[in-house]
Amino acid sequence: LLSLINDVLDMSKLESGHMEPEHVPFDLDDLMKNVRALNEAQVAKTSIVYTYSKISFAHAKLIGSPLHLRQILLNLFSNAAKYNKENGTIETYAEEIACDENTATFRFTIRDTGIGMSEDFVNNELFEPFTQEKQDARTQYQGTGLGMSIAKKLVDAMGGTIEVSSRVGEGSTFQITILFEVAQAPGGEGAGDGLL
Repeated sequence: LLSLINDVLDMSKLESGHMEPEHVPFDLDDLMKNVRALNEAQVAKTSIVYTYSKISFAHAKLIGSPLHLRQILLNLFSNAAKYNKENGTIETYAEEIACDENTATFRFTIRDTGIGMSEDFVNNELFEPFTQEKQDARTQYQGTGLGMSIAKKLVDAMGGTIEVSSRVGEGSTFQITILFEVAQAPGGEGAGDGLL
C-alpha cells in the first residue's frame, strides 16, 4: 500500500509539473556504485544472476539530476528482477557515447532474460499508468503498474530517450540515453570510470 501511495504521488507530481529535475553537481561513479549495491541486495536471495560492466568514462563529474537518474535505474532493475525467471540473468551497462567541451551523453542498458513482452504491448501500453501485460500480473508479480510510467516521465523530464526491445519468453532490453552537463573542474577531475 505504501509503495502504491508513493508511486501515485510521484505520478501526480510528474503530471502536474511539480517534480522538476535537479541541476546539481554529482559523481556518476559514486551513483553507479550505489545503484549496483542496491541491485545486488535486491537479488541476493534469488536465483537471478546479476552482472555489471565497468566501462571507462571520459567524464564522471557531471551536473544534472542524480536523484531522478537513480530512480530510473532502480525502477527498471526492479522490473527486470520481478519479471525474470528462475536462474535468469540481468546484465547492466553504462557507457559514455558522445561528448564535447560542455556536455557528455550516456547510455544505460538493462537486459534481462525474463518473461518478455509482446511488440503490441511495448508499442502501445508499456508506459501507460497501471498497465501490466498479463491479466493476473498484479497478483502473480505484485507491483503497482506505475514503475514504467514514472521511469518514462523522468527520462522525458531530463531530456533523454528510452528504447525498449523485447521478445515473449526470452526477455527485454531497456536503453536510456541522457545528456548531462560536464562539471568544469581544475586538473581534469571530470574523468573517471563508470560501473553499474
